[in-house]
Amino acid sequence: ESIVLQKTSFKYELIVGDDASKDKTPEIILEYAAEYPDIVVPVIREKNLGAVANLADLLKIAKGKYIAGCEGDDYWTDNNKLQLQVEFLEKKKDYIACSHDIVIVNEDGTPADKQYLTWISKTRDYSLKDYKGIMLPGHPVALVFRNIFKTEEDPDIFLDFHTAIADRTLAVILSIRGKIYRMNKKMAAYRLHSSNKTNMTNS
Repeated sequence: ESIVLQKTSFKYELIVGDDASKDKTPEIILEYAAEYPDIVVPVIREKNLGAVANLADLLKIAKGKYIAGCEGDDYWTDNNKLQLQVEFLEKKKDYIACSHDIVIVNEDGTPADKQYLTWISKTRDYSLKDYKGIMLPGHPVALVFRNIFKTEEDPDIFLDFHTAIADRTLAVILSIRGKIYRMNKKMAAYRLHSSNKTNMTNS
């Protein structure tokens, strides 16, 4: 809902990759594809590829000038998110990507007590020197970047680094090409689960 309801002056596509879910996720995706045929591109897999291989395959399909991501349990909170970030990148050609602040929520959607992640860089003008082996320019749910995977980079490069994690690889690939700006505006939510609460420490 948070993606198909975006208000933009441009057309965009929502490529949804279901990696062989065993629940009713494929049915829901196909329902949205039927309701929003001009936006939703369903990719329903019969065999599980794994998170990074799934991502690499979706990047090969993407035709847009820019890419924005949103993992299954996260969501966007501002219907102008894409418009604002694309406008920034259209004006600032020396930036390869644009991120923004997020709200961290519990499994039930209520705001979490701690609203920070130790692996998000404090700098708003992020470059390769800020990576330091772990620090990201923003949460993946907030990132919009130029689609370098159409002409400059093979998406399978992700598989050369890690088969389960892609966000740090992407941060390096992007930051060697330009700066990444993080807007002082909360436009998406990252949902905490028991498995990722261990990442929440002071920063």
